Amino acid sequence: MILFSHYGLKDNKMKNRYFLEIAFNGTHFHGWQIQPSAVTVQKVLNDHLSILLGEKVNCTGCGRTDAGVHARSYFCHFDVQKPLSDYFLHEINSFLPKDILVRNVFENKAKIHARWDALSRSYEYLISKGKNPFYTELAAVEYWELDLEAMNNACEILKKHVDFSTFSKTHSGSQHHLCDIKHAEWVESEEFYHFRITANRFVRGMVRLLTGTLLLVGKGKMSIEAFDEAISSKDRSKAGKSMPANGLYFTNAEFPDGALSVLKS
Repeated sequence: MILFSHYGLKDNKMKNRYFLEIAFNGTHFHGWQIQPSAVTVQKVLNDHLSILLGEKVNCTGCGRTDAGVHARSYFCHFDVQKPLSDYFLHEINSFLPKDILVRNVFENKAKIHARWDALSRSYEYLISKGKNPFYTELAAVEYWELDLEAMNNACEILKKHVDFSTFSKTHSGSQHHLCDIKHAEWVESEEFYHFRITANRFVRGMVRLLTGTLLLVGKGKMSIEAFDEAISSKDRSKAGKSMPANGLYFTNAEFPDGALSVLKS
């Protein structure tokens, strides 16, 4: 593989930290985080950045995504010795595979951390209203006509709770199940139902389990009161089924104002 000559190794300590805003189609990836003998977004990004920049690069992401989950706006940071050029964005996008896109490059002089300094994270779960040949790998499918008013009433219940053990994947390894949900709503478009949620953090598997449970409310199979009781129970068996990964999108992360500035490209 060709190395770009204007980047090179230096003996001085790494001092430049950059953020990337990326998008990826997660269909062929085993999630974000590096895993043994698996193709992950982090592994592919690390490998391509290391070759392009001529030094070992390790990206740190703003959160984990499971196998098959997509991202429209996901953030990660990395440290390098030499400042990036103004045309780095074009170079890295020319080099990466077609299912990963770098949307923006940010200078990070404050050296904030993509994971620990993220103020919130947002997801969207996308559900097609019936069969859709263009979204077979990009959305779940639902044939019921859903009661969005009931589902949004249930979303208001979410904001009264902080412990979401009910929606935690079994053996998730989470130290706790506490989350501050800032926003949750269902909206309807011509072809899709959209579930959008923002919180300071999420328990692993939470959004897919929560979506499956809210669908029970939308189908009239679970009352608002039963939904509230299910959360309070902290019992995984009270939740609905976990929805498929292909309908889930990481859509945004927020960071302290002024910490990041866009690198000219």
